[in-house]
Amino acid sequence: MVLSISVMLMGCTILWRTWASFLNREKEAQVLVREYEEFLSAYQAKHSKKEKKKVLILMGLPGSYVVATDNSYVGSLVKMAGGENVYPTGDGPFLNVNIEDMLKKDPDIILRTAHALPDDVMAMFDKEFKENDNWKHFKAVKTGKVYDLDHQKFGMSAKFNYRDALSDLEEILYDEENKDKKTTPKVNALRLFHCLWFRKRFAFMLILFCCWHREFIGWANGNHRGSIF
Repeated sequence: MVLSISVMLMGCTILWRTWASFLNREKEAQVLVREYEEFLSAYQAKHSKKEKKKVLILMGLPGSYVVATDNSYVGSLVKMAGGENVYPTGDGPFLNVNIEDMLKKDPDIILRTAHALPDDVMAMFDKEFKENDNWKHFKAVKTGKVYDLDHQKFGMSAKFNYRDALSDLEEILYDEENKDKKTTPKVNALRLFHCLWFRKRFAFMLILFCCWHREFIGWANGNHRGSIF
């Protein structure tokens, strides 16, 4: 089980250097490593000056859940995306932590994913967050910053769909900042009034023209019965 992209691609590099001629895969491995390095460099540069959000990562198992550290695959993705894991290190990739200690970490965002049976695990998470009153005290819960991740992108083992996974995290971690950059057109009240006034005046003038045109045609044809003017 490979727990991070860097380890997986390091394996590709080692494979390329040591077994390249035997397996005839040196070009493929080299391309994968280069694409990863270029993508990650551009991705991190884009968010380098943005505020880091504190993140709590929960990995769901049937009937229970654990906390993911940076040594887990999903934890390594959050770190790459620029998030600050509230449990960055530990004895392994996952930790058993009581909810009181999690609350002390005061995470801005809570991420939930599943190792297996995702439907059952997510239903378990929903029940846990609804029935356990401790969760309502979390800032992330109060502000609606609890997100369920796609287990196919955020599972136990590293995969080559890291681009899609980082794109999902980008929307979660930087959603508010991206919204702030989207300028909403401001409506100038005076301009709006002029626009509406002009439209009404134009419509009125059009009606008068049609009436005049009808009277003119009637007069030209000798059917003039008196003008409305």
